[in-house]
Amino acid sequence: MRVASKMVFNRFNLPPETLLPNIIAGMIAGLVSVTYCLSFAALIFSGSLAPHLSIGISSTLIGGTLVAIVVACRSSFAFAIAGPDSNTAAILAAMASTIGGHLLDRGASAQAAATVWAMLVASAIFSGIFLLCLSQLNLGQFIRFIPYPVIGGFLAGAGWLLIRGAFSVTSGVHLDLNTLTTLFQLSNLSHWLSSLTFAILLRIILSRYNRYWVLPALIGAGVIFTYLLLGVSGISIEHAREQGWLFADISTSKTEQTGLAFLTQINLSLLLEQTASLLGMMGVMSITLLLNATGLELTSNQDIDINQELKAAGVANLVAGIGGGMVGYLSSNRSLLNVAAGASNRLSGIIAGLVCATFLFLGPQVISYLPKPVLGGLLFYIGIGSLKEWLYDARSKLPTSEYALIVLILLVIASSGFLQGVAAGLTIACLVFAFNYSRTPLIRTAAFGANRPSNFERSFQQHKLLRQEGYQIYILVLQGYIFFGTANIFLNEVRDAILQSKVAIHYLVLNCQLVSGLDSSAASSFTKLRYFAQEQAVQLVFTHLHPSVEKQLIQSGCIKVEDGICQQFPDLDRGIEWCEDQILKAIPLRRRRFVPLVLQLSELMAIPQAEIRQFMDYLDPLTISVDRVLFSPGDPADDLYFLENGQISIVIMRQDNQVKRLQTLGSGTMFGEVEFYQNAPRLVMAVADKNSSLYRLSRINLQKMQTNHPRLAAAFHQFSAYLLAERILPSLE
Repeated sequence: MRVASKMVFNRFNLPPETLLPNIIAGMIAGLVSVTYCLSFAALIFSGSLAPHLSIGISSTLIGGTLVAIVVACRSSFAFAIAGPDSNTAAILAAMASTIGGHLLDRGASAQAAATVWAMLVASAIFSGIFLLCLSQLNLGQFIRFIPYPVIGGFLAGAGWLLIRGAFSVTSGVHLDLNTLTTLFQLSNLSHWLSSLTFAILLRIILSRYNRYWVLPALIGAGVIFTYLLLGVSGISIEHAREQGWLFADISTSKTEQTGLAFLTQINLSLLLEQTASLLGMMGVMSITLLLNATGLELTSNQDIDINQELKAAGVANLVAGIGGGMVGYLSSNRSLLNVAAGASNRLSGIIAGLVCATFLFLGPQVISYLPKPVLGGLLFYIGIGSLKEWLYDARSKLPTSEYALIVLILLVIASSGFLQGVAAGLTIACLVFAFNYSRTPLIRTAAFGANRPSNFERSFQQHKLLRQEGYQIYILVLQGYIFFGTANIFLNEVRDAILQSKVAIHYLVLNCQLVSGLDSSAASSFTKLRYFAQEQAVQLVFTHLHPSVEKQLIQSGCIKVEDGICQQFPDLDRGIEWCEDQILKAIPLRRRRFVPLVLQLSELMAIPQAEIRQFMDYLDPLTISVDRVLFSPGDPADDLYFLENGQISIVIMRQDNQVKRLQTLGSGTMFGEVEFYQNAPRLVMAVADKNSSLYRLSRINLQKMQTNHPRLAAAFHQFSAYLLAERILPSLE
């Protein structure tokens, strides 16, 4: 028998020595969950809905039972405790108040009870579907994109709704400007003031003694102290209920929650009117779940998959909704209390759910023996804690603008409603984000073509000319998402740069490789840029255009087919190369079809013509046909080359077996000198793009030159150093 028991414990990761600590921890967490469930039920079914409180108790306890057990089995945290939570309960209470207000004014009490119950069940079912969709589509991380102040405003608003609900639970008076005098009447003042005192006492003691047993002990002490006062005062239980210190005896005012007759009382049209509020509640629920999971992740030093938590909560809510329960999810406070009480595995969470089930089977009449100051005080305690966190503590942690957004959302929720606060928060957050993002410069870098030449290696004469005339090319590297906030600023900056340039700019190169997209207003700004470029005789050159961006520019009329204003190239290097070609076409030197190498060297090497001819004697002529490989990676670098006529490309082979061009060499260039001087193997491949004529200087011939004509060799080394410096200088600028 002992062997079989050990096998069972090992099968479910339950060592026998941890059984008792987990049961005790689960019972403590379960009792706290039961208290929360009863408080939330009283919150939702407060005021005119109080006669139907039994429905709320059943729904919250069903949710507390099923959500706790399912999450305990599926969560990433072995010590997870889940159940109904204050943030969603506050929103559901506001929805219930709206439904009750519409129906109870018409005397439709049965319809109000059935519709509120349907709202609770529907919220759980649709929340479960929503969370499962987030998990299935791996959208859990996108919740993190909601601005932190907006989250703070939502949670502060939920805290306010809890405080307002606490007034209703304890005194039966709905808090607003019209009822302030009623609340301060002696009969009402004593009720909510006693609850507020208990909440302050909870906050003071728990801030100093945050042990796992303190909260359950204080709640138990609050119950005992209330009954002691009633006994000393000679007030009976029935009299205490009449005075509002205890909840009404539900067994005598029970609402039937079963049968077709109950379901037919549901007001579907009124239920559908709460769709927007339901969506807001699901958003707050997913945010709170993320915050709770992240907090537990940091506390437990355990990496989690947020999508797994979403899936666990989704399944739990779907099961709870089908069973007639209320929405619930992972609770950070109750989970930490569970750990502090000695929990180490999933058994504790299951026990907590079973504790809720025990009270469910005992019946909703249990709440009729619980003092209102205790449950109302718990609501005050949670609400005050939320307001303290987001109104007091956040003041020193957040910038003034973000803190002001929290306060604004809270004020909108308090004055107009939760849904209006959510809409206002998201709208303001979008505007703030647009403003802050517009301050990020759209232009990442700017350069002139003289300082940023293409990788097409040209002749020595052409290289010199482009160093002089390259200021006609203005190169801008753009970044980010282009929208109305950045597009107009960019347009004005480009206009000023072109108009104020000391040298006439004829080519504006826009590298869009880092552009993630643009909106319609940004596309219209580019169309304005086209008209401006046309007026200033400037050609627009777009490179690295994403297909979606290209499509928008075509639709807006910025880029047109067979256009003489706008050009497109797959990469920045080819775009700059095209601009250089246009500049060289206007220079007479370009029209000279062929210049012998001996004449090119005589203009560059500061030595007499006779020595140039001596230098040519050390070179070996070479002719190669198109597509021929001159050298490959790994070949010994025993030669360097002068390209007299033709074209050579320097390429590498990528890991995906695709060829990438590094450089293109035109007539009158020298190449292969880097590995030659380093005496290292070749790193790249040289391929002829055209039939080409070259001259080769071998290492052996260079050594002969250094021996027989040292002055000539020194002049060549000086020329090579000058050429390397000319190539490096633009990258430094």
